[in-house]
Amino acid sequence: MMARRRGLRPGGPISNPARLLALSFLGVIIIGTALLMLPPATNDGTGADLLTALFTATSATCVTGLVVQDTGSYFSSFGQVVILSLIQIGALGIMTFSSFVALALGRRLGIRSRAALQEVMDQPDPKSLVELVEFVVKMTFLAEALGAVLLALRWHAWGYSWPRAAYLGIFHSVSAFCNAGFSTFSDSLERFGGDAWTVGVMGILIILGGLGFPVVMELKRKGPLSVHTKLVLIVTGVLLASGTGWFLWLEWGNSLKDMPLGRKILSAWFQSVTARTAGFNTVDIGSLRGVTLFLLMVWMFVGASPGGTGGGVKTTTLGILILSVRAALRGRGEVEAFGRAIPPRLVYRAVAIVVVGLGVLVTFAALLLATQEGGQVGLMFEAASAFGTVGLSTGVTPNLTPLGRVLVVVLMFAGRLGPLTITLAIRERPYEGGRRLPSARVMTG
Repeated sequence: MMARRRGLRPGGPISNPARLLALSFLGVIIIGTALLMLPPATNDGTGADLLTALFTATSATCVTGLVVQDTGSYFSSFGQVVILSLIQIGALGIMTFSSFVALALGRRLGIRSRAALQEVMDQPDPKSLVELVEFVVKMTFLAEALGAVLLALRWHAWGYSWPRAAYLGIFHSVSAFCNAGFSTFSDSLERFGGDAWTVGVMGILIILGGLGFPVVMELKRKGPLSVHTKLVLIVTGVLLASGTGWFLWLEWGNSLKDMPLGRKILSAWFQSVTARTAGFNTVDIGSLRGVTLFLLMVWMFVGASPGGTGGGVKTTTLGILILSVRAALRGRGEVEAFGRAIPPRLVYRAVAIVVVGLGVLVTFAALLLATQEGGQVGLMFEAASAFGTVGLSTGVTPNLTPLGRVLVVVLMFAGRLGPLTITLAIRERPYEGGRRLPSARVMTG
């Protein structure tokens, strides 16, 4: 009876970890929206209007990077600090922050907190959860601090004063590690496109944040690698290498035409890095060929790795699907990876994530195409960028109608939660199975 009064009944909003995760993100977005509407948040002293504040707060909390107003010129220092705080909280999750504070104060995590954290970090083993939470927070601030120092040193050499260089370094280091894509520069990182120091530091921060904390933690231990870590590293490496090659080939005579060879390679590599997760750019996205934009859409849909700061359907999902196809072509009864069998439930999960993700993306892309003026490729690219929480845009974001902005807000929120989390949050109670039904044959292919 008491459990029911407190909202702890099975399937209630508190007992459902996925629903609790969704509500925590929604709460942060609402608070962020209110703060950005305050007069001190904008340079003109009037505060952002409701839709601009909501769009920006959602983009920051969902670590996307799409903007309807230029971050550096429209928002004041206070507004930019609010955005940066939303990025930090949104990347790690309010559950991670609150759990770390509780642990720091010597408190134990409750059952609901552990369940929600396991959902956030995709960590099935509750025993290693506390260790992972501590590692996540420590690694985050260490990586961001180191990145901020390196960027500040470089940008001071470019002529910025020490206070300004330090501020820019902190903002962009946090934005890069959190895979957010927000920049105080109106051209993102185009002005630094030929600077290997800046591009290299930003690229490494993005990759570290997107690999997933469990993978980085495992690499730190220097022991035998798990199947998960091997799959993440291989798929990530293949995507980075192939993305760089494809971008070079497709844009060699277009957006990269007037660049020296070194900058061409650097720009192609960085766009391959940032297209899957972060949303920074060193070339004008609006000038890219249609086929290149399509390639980037695929990369954005795949996204980062589980347990990291990026979005998308995740690299391991792609890996499991590829392994499933290989098993089917070879007539194997089970999916194998590095001498181990992948459980059928993980294969079903991967299929569900991709199917639900495609369904959400196609639905919202169709709605944007039906309600917005502008190029069809640009609108589809916008939808893929929002769902993958990437933030790249061909320039259509500021021109979206109020309805279009609301659609993108919902899509960014859905992309940050993830297709499977949305499904679990909506479902009232977990399916426990138990029955075995007779087999049936269905013709396929």
